[in-house]
Amino acid sequence: MRFTLPFNNFKMPRCSIRAHYEQLSEFDRGRIIGLKEAGLTNRRIACHLNWSDATIRRCWQGWVENGRVQRQDGSGRPRAIADREDRVIVRSAVTAPSSSLSTIRRPTQTPVSTMNIHRRLRERNLRSRRPLRYLPLTPAHCRARLQWCMARSGWNDADWGRIVFSDESRFQLCPDDHRRRVWRHTGQRGDPAFTIARHTGP
Repeated sequence: MRFTLPFNNFKMPRCSIRAHYEQLSEFDRGRIIGLKEAGLTNRRIACHLNWSDATIRRCWQGWVENGRVQRQDGSGRPRAIADREDRVIVRSAVTAPSSSLSTIRRPTQTPVSTMNIHRRLRERNLRSRRPLRYLPLTPAHCRARLQWCMARSGWNDADWGRIVFSDESRFQLCPDDHRRRVWRHTGQRGDPAFTIARHTGP
């Protein structure tokens, strides 16, 4: 007896396949073997489990030839960066948070791309973010702002309607916006080491 699945809206499995670097779990491998033994085709299994045809074929072929579905140790492309250089990369980003990827890559002895550097920093939960800007207000600034607010505390909608609020827009003409970014962990946004004083007036 053949096992069938209710595919009302059948579509090509390659329309929404998973990322190429995502590995099959032991549970998914067992499901693939079970569905193949039930008589389903690779295309239907790929559509049902949201994997590509090639992934289903390789999993079934490994089961037929070797009698195992576990991923072999050490399979896949080897890492281009050693553990020692990983520590050098992370140390460079932590000691100098505003460094660029090209600057962080210089101390490494192995020629690697900036994409590899970025991937290693993401593995250590270090992400490039814009620093928090704050106004360095002195006591004189606070008093002046309080007096300005108190003088206009009785204004109504008509009074505020005569005020024009304007803002400056930023237009970027080149790929590099020349804005400073910092490498920091999640939750360190308010850390003084990752903030910049913003001076807007005297």
